[in-house]
Amino acid sequence: MLQYPIPVFLDSNIFIAAKYDFSSAGIFNVLLNLVKANKIKLYISSVVEGEVKKHINDEVNAFNSKFKKARTETFKTVSESYLTQWSFTHLFCKPDKKQMLEEFNQAFEQLLLSTNAVVLDCTGVDCNQIIEDYFSGNPPFANSDNKRFEFPDAIMISKLKSVFSKDNPIFVISDDNKFREALKNEPGFTTYETLKCIFDLINRENRIYAQVIEFLSQENEHSQICIKIEEAIDAKGIEVDGFDYDRKGICDGYDYDEVYLDSIKGLDFKMSSVDEITVDTVNLTVIVSARISANCLFLDEDNSIWDSEEKEYIFSETREIYEEHEVNFECEIVLGLDNVYEDSKADFEFISTNFAFVLDQETRVNRIWIPENDPAEDAHAEEMDTLEEYYKH
Repeated sequence: MLQYPIPVFLDSNIFIAAKYDFSSAGIFNVLLNLVKANKIKLYISSVVEGEVKKHINDEVNAFNSKFKKARTETFKTVSESYLTQWSFTHLFCKPDKKQMLEEFNQAFEQLLLSTNAVVLDCTGVDCNQIIEDYFSGNPPFANSDNKRFEFPDAIMISKLKSVFSKDNPIFVISDDNKFREALKNEPGFTTYETLKCIFDLINRENRIYAQVIEFLSQENEHSQICIKIEEAIDAKGIEVDGFDYDRKGICDGYDYDEVYLDSIKGLDFKMSSVDEITVDTVNLTVIVSARISANCLFLDEDNSIWDSEEKEYIFSETREIYEEHEVNFECEIVLGLDNVYEDSKADFEFISTNFAFVLDQETRVNRIWIPENDPAEDAHAEEMDTLEEYYKH
């Protein structure tokens, strides 16, 4: 049995991996609910706080530049005075970087305030041990030229060791292998790669947990959820990145204008975590695997004719490519929960699913050019269709 509240330390990469989702539907809202239920006592460090704010600043700068560039490019061809009076005028408002940064940071600070997070400072950090680990290449330092960038992690680890121990244990959440390795054999430290691992650990003590696992293991229910996920993929549509990348950027590939889903084969899922159990719902995460194929269309510039004076194509050639991809992605599922009584078996009902993935260079397993139509064959096919219609009547 866990002794509540359990101390949980979050590394900065957990905030980055969650894309800073401080919304009411985000992962940090689940964390907040567990803190309010006295299940978790949250810890971060002053280093984590600084790193998260720095990353937020970098992200705001990045998408502010993208917004400004898109706005400028749009106004080159369409009247600004018209678009700013259009029904979608909010899409073309000039971005306010200062306001965006303020709102982002306020959301982060509000999370720390709402969870009553303890921010550990650098008092008691063992600098001598950090220097020894640096020159010895011990975790979190890697044996590479970039190991100087691991000093913030080393400071955090030293602080954690000075505060927590076998008699005062803590759960540390970080997706940095070196960070977790540095605490691997330390008494009182349990490390996990994701925050959802902690959610699952806590929910295991709820009697509904075992019933959820049993429900998902039933062949018919498992198949029905697979169908629901497949329908959701079909309805949501897919994105295909046709480019290939190396360390310098784009090195090959195609910029697809249109993508049409061809098929979804072999879709299946396996349980990952039970994230939240409320009075009437169960939120869980599964890992979905599938083979997805799509027909992708793009403008073949090499075989199109551009009019430099009119700045438009006199003739444009569209080509088609068939791509096959093998994907593995996280999928969040919400199940309705009913008939929750002591000594009774709960009823579950599929409510919704949510996921995000992109088909790209990493998932692509096959690419086939679709041959261009032969005009003679097209004419013959049209002639045969005409004769068939004639004889029908």
